[in-house]
Amino acid sequence: MTFQELAACIARRHSTRTFSSRAVEPHLLQALDNATRAAIAASPVKGRFTITRVELPDARAVRQASYGVIKGASHYLLMFADATPRNRMGAAYVLEQVVLEATRLGLGTCWLGGTFRASAFDAEDLPVNPGEELQIVIPVGYEAESLRLTDRIFRAVAHSSRRKPFDELFTGDTATWREPLEMMRLAPSARNIQPWRAEATEHEVRFTAAADGKFTTVDMGIALSHFTLAAEALGIGGDLVADPETNSALWTLK
Repeated sequence: MTFQELAACIARRHSTRTFSSRAVEPHLLQALDNATRAAIAASPVKGRFTITRVELPDARAVRQASYGVIKGASHYLLMFADATPRNRMGAAYVLEQVVLEATRLGLGTCWLGGTFRASAFDAEDLPVNPGEELQIVIPVGYEAESLRLTDRIFRAVAHSSRRKPFDELFTGDTATWREPLEMMRLAPSARNIQPWRAEATEHEVRFTAAADGKFTTVDMGIALSHFTLAAEALGIGGDLVADPETNSALWTLK
């Protein structure tokens, strides 16, 4: 994607919880599978995890799987990993790129980290590694034309249309990094708390976390993905070295 395409996808992406009955075309599902493989191969945040796609067409099963939060979705992206921070961050880094590809293709998505029932997604027949557990579920499909009350409540509680101001998150010499940091600012996070912070110089950006919650490592993986995608799209060559154990990372200009 060009930077303009990436920025448009990031701006357009939002949490979709109510989906239409329109079937997702096979070539779009294949595009998501291709995007998953490509993102894993290119990721600088290496880890041991599994990202796969499943179909759950039964409406009753969908309600049970998501405690009624999701309605109408038939396809799901599943993120399996153990509790190791590197594996969780690496998986989230990759999965957000698949989410953005879904957005580019006109599909709705929603990150679910707690409002799903893992038993509904039978892992016995999936190619997961020993010790991995279902960490994240993302429904995929066409968004319904009208929002349910459930959607409105979740958006209001999460303040999902709001973001902290740029200068509250990022300090230092940010001129070189303005656009990538802005794309990072717009990244989704659990309860929209935006735990990431950055201190920039002319030649590097150091990322840290201002919070240490259950999903902070996942949130950092998502945000770092936004930053690196934007930097690469703008032709800003650099190297990302992540330290998931401390929820920190360093991007250095080449």
